[in-house]
Amino acid sequence: MKILIIGGLGQLGGALEAALRDYDLTSMDLPEIDITDQQSVDSEMERLRPQLVLHCAAYTDVDGCARKPDIAYRVNALGSLHVAQACKQYNAIMVHLSTNEVFSGDDPAGYEEWRSLSPQNAYGRSKAAGEIFVRRTLERVFIVRTAWLYAAGGKNFIHSILNKARQGHELSVVVDEIGNPTYVA
Repeated sequence: MKILIIGGLGQLGGALEAALRDYDLTSMDLPEIDITDQQSVDSEMERLRPQLVLHCAAYTDVDGCARKPDIAYRVNALGSLHVAQACKQYNAIMVHLSTNEVFSGDDPAGYEEWRSLSPQNAYGRSKAAGEIFVRRTLERVFIVRTAWLYAAGGKNFIHSILNKARQGHELSVVVDEIGNPTYVA
């Protein structure tokens, strides 16, 4: 099976590349492929002809998405649409990585996957739009919602807290959020 990882330089893309190294695998990221450019996606899909696309590319900086919601939408929503359209054109199965941020986060019992989307921030709205585009475009798609990803050496919440603690800095974190850090491996 020919597999393409889009977003291979990220924490999850790197872990997937390591886990799938025995397959016919290509891993790409900027600048080789730009998901905000349909022609860039189509060109690589035509060249590679993967049977499975693991779409991990995203703008995940929640604060950055709040400051630049247009970029968040272009990457997370339109970029995902471009990948889905190329998967449809080349008959590839798509695994679309999303986030728990597509829900409001106010239900202490958590969320089943079929619940209505109700994002509360620009990042969540951009990822929810991406999910909608992907679902409307493809029949053969798997949406995987992750949260608080971390990897050895990656830029993430876990390492930020550890680095501040090691440097003797006072720790200041929100107390009204419940999260489930997810190890990418």
